[in-house]
Amino acid sequence: YPVGKTTIVWTATDASGNISASCEQIITITDTEKPVITCPVAVIANTDAGLCTATIVLSTPTVTDNCGIASVVNDAPAVFPIGITTVTWTVTDSNNNISNCTQTITVFGPIKSNDDLGVSINGYVGGIAVSNVLNNDLLNCVSVISNQVKITLATTLPSGVNFDTTTGEVSVNPHTPSGTYTFDYTICDLANISNCSTSTVKIIVDNPVIKANTETTTPINGNTGGKTPALTANDKLNGVDVVIGTNPGDVVLTPVTVPTGLTLNPDGTVAIAPNTPAGNYDVKYKICEVTNPTNCDEVTSVVVVSQPVIKANTETTTPINGNTGGKTPALTANDKLNGVDVVIGTNPGDVVLTPVTVPTGLTLNPDGTVTIAPNTPAGNYDVKYKICEVTNPTNCDEVTSVIEVGAAAIDAQDDNVLYADGINGSLEVINVLDNDKLNGNQINNPAVVTIKSLNVLSGITLNVDGTIDVAPNTAGGTYTLNYQICDLINRNNCVSAKVTIFVAVPSIAVIKTAIFNDENKSGYANAGETITYKFKITNTGNTPLTNITVSDPLPGLVMTGGPITLDVNETDEHTFIGIYVIKQADINAGKISNQATVFGTSPNGIIV
Repeated sequence: YPVGKTTIVWTATDASGNISASCEQIITITDTEKPVITCPVAVIANTDAGLCTATIVLSTPTVTDNCGIASVVNDAPAVFPIGITTVTWTVTDSNNNISNCTQTITVFGPIKSNDDLGVSINGYVGGIAVSNVLNNDLLNCVSVISNQVKITLATTLPSGVNFDTTTGEVSVNPHTPSGTYTFDYTICDLANISNCSTSTVKIIVDNPVIKANTETTTPINGNTGGKTPALTANDKLNGVDVVIGTNPGDVVLTPVTVPTGLTLNPDGTVAIAPNTPAGNYDVKYKICEVTNPTNCDEVTSVVVVSQPVIKANTETTTPINGNTGGKTPALTANDKLNGVDVVIGTNPGDVVLTPVTVPTGLTLNPDGTVTIAPNTPAGNYDVKYKICEVTNPTNCDEVTSVIEVGAAAIDAQDDNVLYADGINGSLEVINVLDNDKLNGNQINNPAVVTIKSLNVLSGITLNVDGTIDVAPNTAGGTYTLNYQICDLINRNNCVSAKVTIFVAVPSIAVIKTAIFNDENKSGYANAGETITYKFKITNTGNTPLTNITVSDPLPGLVMTGGPITLDVNETDEHTFIGIYVIKQADINAGKISNQATVFGTSPNGIIV
């Protein structure tokens, strides 16, 4: 039966030939068997020239079916992009049974390495010329990613240049000579290792800036000669202080013009010979880079040669006693020529001393000392003089020094008077000049000085001869008299001192107390009973008292106790006791009268 519906008509005929009525039977045949399809093999192709796509004619798949093929179609694009494209083939038989298969189309893009021009590199310091040669290279029409390609060096790498095939970095070593450096490199697609491209890297290495700067040296003393600092001290290579030497990065120093008497040393210093005349000397030299010998600079510096310094220094002498006169040390003792003490003379290196202004009474001697005549008034005298170098007579200095003429020294010592009698007075208790000195000698003659009190004290008198009187009835106490001694010749030559005077005013007091002893307890005084007298003794003066005794003239009174000693304001009321036996006559008189007297002696012998 064919595919589809088939109608069968059935009739029955019996043995007699009778035919029955007919009936129909429908037979339906359905095709469910899918066609068989086999896709073409996978395709690998490159992009079309100058394009980022590929035009590919696909082969036809193999198909079979039991009933016949109606169509074979695919979903392939008109052009294929870079990468893998999956194409689906579909076959349909005449009964609409469908089968599929897939085919992969792999398109490899172009690889393009472009030439690199690195940034200019200063050869002195070196640096990175190209950060990554892949930055301008393409793979599959887009920028290369480092893990997609392999980088290899295609030509010999120049000396001083580094190429990292892992990172693509190109660098230049420090101290690389200037010039243009090139090399080639190749990149290959790791997915298609035969897909490669080669390009060139170009690097320009520049000279560092070399600069020789003008130097004016500090003066060198032409008398002794010497050596300057290096003239190259402020010269620069690439902005850094130069180093003279033969290593890469150093410079070579070459003299161009050097005056007679001067020598340009290999280290850049200049030696000045002794006795070179003073002046400014031009020294021309050239410095060239060791790495790039033609990279040079030339300059003229100035070497200053000076005269030796001459210096007359102010001197202030120690005082000379104008009374006796004398001679100072040399005023030139601290003067200098070339930093060394001057020598007055006529030889080279010596100086000549010339007075300019010298006051009357003073003489500037040829050796620089000054003589002061006797009886020269005290004061400060200016002496002006000049010293000039013998070798260079115009090399001079002038100065004014000070000569101190002093007055005779006065030495006034403080004095102390332990006791003066303030009750009776004391004449000439002390002479304050006895321990004072004028010009180192004791003042035996008061006429060579004047003396006066600087304060007024009641009862205290300073006499013109230096003695001090204390008037009678001067209040007790400690007195300080300030006085001044002046040189009669130099009346402003004065000193002060003080004298401390203790004015002693001793005194004593007694209080007598009578106590009736009623021995018979009668309550009345009877002959034969006794009276006890007690004495309260007080030192009321300003000095201690010794040998203190009590006297009572009452006949029959028996005194006991003493003598004693009392300090100032001290009291005693237990030492002295008097016992008196009452007489009938006392009872008859109705009273007993008596008076006690106390005596004491001060340290300076005054009895009170």
